[in-house]
Amino acid sequence: MRPLISLIIICTLPFLFLSVHEDKVPIVEAGMIQDTSYCNTRFNFCINYPSDLLPTSLSSANDDGIILKNTTNKAVVIVNGSYNITGWYPSDLFQTTVERIGEGAGNAEIIDTKIGDDFYETFFIDDRYQYFNRSFFIDDYYISLLIKVPVDEVYLMKQLREEIQIDYQLTG
Repeated sequence: MRPLISLIIICTLPFLFLSVHEDKVPIVEAGMIQDTSYCNTRFNFCINYPSDLLPTSLSSANDDGIILKNTTNKAVVIVNGSYNITGWYPSDLFQTTVERIGEGAGNAEIIDTKIGDDFYETFFIDDRYQYFNRSFFIDDYYISLLIKVPVDEVYLMKQLREEIQIDYQLTG
């Protein structure tokens, strides 16, 4: 009887091992971030973004960029290009953008801003949302990234800022 029990145990060990191993594989895969790309040939840029965080994407009607949203539509990411027909400098676009976003928001507070010769970036909050905006100036156009998430989603903002990558001047 004892050899029979030993034989059963020895024969079932590989199945137990495989069943435990199979259960662990999907957990690891589910935690992996899936990057997706969007490229815009009109303004010569590509964006890599985490599609698991931003599964909804809409292309703009005039082919200048993309709008990304999370499943609750609380997090919104907009990336677009625009011709610089006004001849703005980064500081001009920064001021206009903050004013436009701040309209109706009230109590907007700028937390951090960097302005260079060919870019600006700013982080600010209002009563309901936190915003991160970065624009790159290239020749006669600029590319802008805007991330908007609820104030209480600090980790989501951090994650989106770190994981969204824009490559520009792809052929230049």
